[in-house]
Amino acid sequence: MELYTLASAAEFVGCAASRLKGWMEKGYIPDKRIQFGKVRARVIEETALPMIRRVLTGIEKEGLTVHGAFDRYFNEEEVNRD
Repeated sequence: MELYTLASAAEFVGCAASRLKGWMEKGYIPDKRIQFGKVRARVIEETALPMIRRVLTGIEKEGLTVHGAFDRYFNEEEVNRD
């Protein structure tokens, strides 16, 4: 299993790292962290990247809301929303 920092994941899927961070804070993307020395970095699993890409496509090309796109394109078992 490969892990990507928010910055590298954002570059891979084509959006801003702050957008991914916001989605992570809202519970749309599983919040995982690893220890880098004294810093705890947020990371995203490689398996989530294609789903995030589909979510972005749904928002930008299909006009879905963020909530609607995650409901349609992201694995519900991994989502931890209130």
